[in-house]
Amino acid sequence: MKLRGLTIRLLLRMYPAAWRREFGVEFEDLLRQWPLSVPVVVNVITGAVGERVVDLFRRITGGGAMVDQAFGARYDALTKMVSWGVVALLVAVPVIAPQAGWFTAPAALAAAVVIALSFAYSPRGYQISGGFFRVKRLIGDVVIPLDRLRSVREATAADFWGSVRLWGSGGLFGYFGWFWSKGLGRSLWYVTDRTKAVVVTDGEKIILVSPDNHDEFVAAIRQAEAGALATDAPPESGPAFSFPIGLAIAGVALAVVAAAMLYAPGRPAVELGQDSLVIHSRFYGMTLPASSVDVANVRVVDLHREPGWKPVLRTGGFGNPFYRAGNFRTANGRTVKLYTTGTGRLVLLPPSREEGRPVLLDAAEPDEFAAQVRKEWGSR
Repeated sequence: MKLRGLTIRLLLRMYPAAWRREFGVEFEDLLRQWPLSVPVVVNVITGAVGERVVDLFRRITGGGAMVDQAFGARYDALTKMVSWGVVALLVAVPVIAPQAGWFTAPAALAAAVVIALSFAYSPRGYQISGGFFRVKRLIGDVVIPLDRLRSVREATAADFWGSVRLWGSGGLFGYFGWFWSKGLGRSLWYVTDRTKAVVVTDGEKIILVSPDNHDEFVAAIRQAEAGALATDAPPESGPAFSFPIGLAIAGVALAVVAAAMLYAPGRPAVELGQDSLVIHSRFYGMTLPASSVDVANVRVVDLHREPGWKPVLRTGGFGNPFYRAGNFRTANGRTVKLYTTGTGRLVLLPPSREEGRPVLLDAAEPDEFAAQVRKEWGSR
């Protein structure tokens, strides 16, 4: 009996805490009535995994866990425009200019850190539960006891007059951090939609939030001020873990970008046959039929002497200072299939048809390889 009770408790612990508060008692009674056969245990574990996934999705999308009252944090039109614009600007240099030399890697690392941390600190939703008000964030929740709140009201245009960002984000995934305005003075923002902003005062500072339904939010806070919500648990220590979680997110982003910028598998292996050339690349390999190549004009291109063949824009593929593979636009306006480790001399395999796509291939001995291709395919 003790083993059965322990098993049931372990099975229940697999479910999210919010789910257990809502359904735990009934589910435990149900498990005590059923025989704990293998199919039952498997079904319970499968259900727990599903609920964990749903709970994680709620947190990421801003809905929060199953709580007494939860409010989303939707982006307004300006936030969307600023976010898309800034992200596009941050990734533009490392994405479309792989030949930019030493500047490419630092720019890519800095862009990854800014994007990752801004998204992690962005408000994902708001929650009122257990005597606490929480701002949900991936990097850790901001937790404020409801008994510290002194007032709540909808924000007005005067509150935003002359707004100046002191520290934080001014539009990238929202407006969060310290701001100053003529109407509010110094205030702390957790806002994604300024048209639905609510001003909350906790006695020590002025806080701005933007729940998707600000009328219900204001009513819920005022109800809490009247003592309608009971305190049942201490607050989660989200902010205490914000710094290490932030470092972890930044570290992962840096590791991913560094791996991409330092990836260098070397020259692609090739197999030259009578009818085709097979180029082995991990992601962008290809088989080039001999009939699609203008064999008589296969030659070596020296990029220093013929700068028109230099790749200037990646249109599809992979590129860093040490390795490039995929579709690239060259200075002469042609779109080519490129495989290079950064060398200045490449084998040009021109297309036999005008609408075809040239191939620029890095070979260990480019002159010998070009001659071999002409010899192998020249009798066709």
